[in-house]
Amino acid sequence: MTNFKEVKISQICYIERWNSKYTKTYIDNNKWEYNLYSSKTFDYGLMWKIDFFDYDIECLTYTINWFAWKIFYREKHKFSLNWDTAIIFLKEDIVNISYKYLFNILQLEILNYWFNWSNKASPTKVNEIFIKIPIKENWEFDLAKQKEIALKYEKIEKLKDRIRIMKEDFEWKNVIFNFIWNYKEISINEVFDLQRWKSLYTKQYWNDNKWEFPVYSAWKEKLTSINSFDFDWEYLTWATNWFAWYLKRINWKFSINADRWIFIPKTQNIDIDFIKYSIQGDLRNLTKWRIWDKWKNEFTKLSPDKIKDNIFIKIPVKENWEFDLEKQKEIAFKYEKIEKYQKTLIEELGYLEKVKIEI
Repeated sequence: MTNFKEVKISQICYIERWNSKYTKTYIDNNKWEYNLYSSKTFDYGLMWKIDFFDYDIECLTYTINWFAWKIFYREKHKFSLNWDTAIIFLKEDIVNISYKYLFNILQLEILNYWFNWSNKASPTKVNEIFIKIPIKENWEFDLAKQKEIALKYEKIEKLKDRIRIMKEDFEWKNVIFNFIWNYKEISINEVFDLQRWKSLYTKQYWNDNKWEFPVYSAWKEKLTSINSFDFDWEYLTWATNWFAWYLKRINWKFSINADRWIFIPKTQNIDIDFIKYSIQGDLRNLTKWRIWDKWKNEFTKLSPDKIKDNIFIKIPVKENWEFDLEKQKEIAFKYEKIEKYQKTLIEELGYLEKVKIEI
């Protein structure tokens, strides 16, 4: 049986928040070979390479803003940090503590604090976190046991990484049915007007006009409810910011604010669900480039011009070349069934991804 000693982070570590001088201008003028890390969560937080380094140690770093729960283990190398990243390193008199063990345990503990943009993971707050460290019978830290536990966590994380890849593959999978009938391939612009809506729906407006009709914004769910509505029919909408690829089908009285655009049909015999399933994969692909842009945050933008210029739809037609509404509905029903299977698999994989292992 392993014995543990509970210690506060401030008892064993220093935490430093680093420099705001590493701006885009600085980086453009000082490129070289040393890593600069930021609050980004991809590419291990690598922002760019510069001609200077502030540290040359083994340590942990974590993001203060944006995804404040993300921690990285850093092997000894030369690097710097920008202002929204902090570094954790052991005090000089602390021996027999494994950074990899510290990384795994702190990664679990910091999740319990729900750090976010409004509740930032400042060094002061992280210093107050308690962690358990294995000890020997003489109450010294047990380095061998720490390494053993860290290795087990590492194996578990590799398994979770495989689960995450599978989950992402299902989330971004764009199913395409092979057409065995006639179809027209047309641009989205030929069948829809793409309109941005009003900016009058401010917070003050909501407070003064609350009632029952929903207002939708760039967020996935409704923003608020008010006492009027702009639309009363089946429409397809998308956001220009945040969840830009997320299409929302609405078929009741509603309004949208300036962050959300709407597809206004130009023609009849178009099934909204068929259009939704036909283009949602293309919308995701249009926003992928932004997600991996080192200079942007991990949300996306999607302008109408991108949609007009890049999205084409194959719409089934009858022998007289009119749009075949029944065939569209048949295809939409197949897409819906597949989407349900995908959601079930994603939920199950998500559950496995979040399972906590007590060692």
